Amino acid sequence: AMPPGPRHPETSSLARYILDYVRFMIRDGIMLVLAIAFAYALRISQRQQEMRRRELELDAERRDVELKSLKAQLNPHFLFNTLNNIYALIGISPERAQKALHDLSNMLRFMIYDSTYAEVPLTKEMHFIGDYIELMKLRLNPSVRLECDIRPDGCEELRIVPLLFLTLVENAFKHESHGTEQGFISVYIGREEKVVACRVRNTCDGQNARRPERTAESGVGLANVTKQLNLIYPGMSAFRHGREGNVYEATIEIDINAMQKTWEEN
Repeated sequence: AMPPGPRHPETSSLARYILDYVRFMIRDGIMLVLAIAFAYALRISQRQQEMRRRELELDAERRDVELKSLKAQLNPHFLFNTLNNIYALIGISPERAQKALHDLSNMLRFMIYDSTYAEVPLTKEMHFIGDYIELMKLRLNPSVRLECDIRPDGCEELRIVPLLFLTLVENAFKHESHGTEQGFISVYIGREEKVVACRVRNTCDGQNARRPERTAESGVGLANVTKQLNLIYPGMSAFRHGREGNVYEATIEIDINAMQKTWEEN
C-alpha cells in the first residue's frame, strides 16, 4: 500500500480562511447586537429619566399651588378674627386697644414679609404665637385659666413653615367653653428630644354645638394642617387631635431632622 500523500495546500488555506471568516462574522455580529442593545437601553433610560424629571416638575408645581392655596385660606381667617377682637376692645379700653393694634402690626409684619418664605426661624414663629396669645388674652374670660409655655431654648438653628401652629392655638381660644368654672387653655411649644412639639389643650362644653370637631371652620383649619404636614414633612411629622371628656387636645410633632434644612431668603 502506498503511504498517504500530503494534503493539498490550497484546500487547507481555503478551510482556514472560511473558519476565520465565520469567527469574524460571529464576533462582529455579537458586538453589533450588543451595541444596538446598549444604545436602545440607553435611549429607554433617557426617556424614563425625562419622564421622571417632568413628573417631579409637575409634582413640585402642584405642591406649590396647594401650599399657596392653604396659606390663602389661613391668613384672611386669622386677620378677620383678630380685627374683630380689636374692634371689641375699642369700646372697652382704648389703651388696651392701642396696644393690641401695636401687637397686630408686629404680627402683620411677620405675616406679610416673613411668612412669604418657605421657612422661617422657629424662634420667630414662637414669638409670633406669643404675641397672638397676648392679644387674645385681652378678651379672654377672667374665669378661664391660661397656661402658656413657649420654650425657644434649643430651637435657635431650627426652621419651620410659617403659621403652621396658628390653627391649633386659634381653635383653642375660639372653642373654649367660657361658662365652665374650671375652664382652661394650655399652649405648649418646645423641643422634646428628637421632635418639636406644639400641644394645645382646652376645655369644651359637651353640649356646645361649636365643638372643634363639629365646626366647619375648624374642620377646614385642621384639614389644612394635615395637608401641610403631608406635603412638607411627609413621614417626618405627626398630627393628633380629639377630645376626652370635656378636654380637647391637638398636637403637632415634627422631626428635628426635617427642621434643619438650609434656609435661604430669596
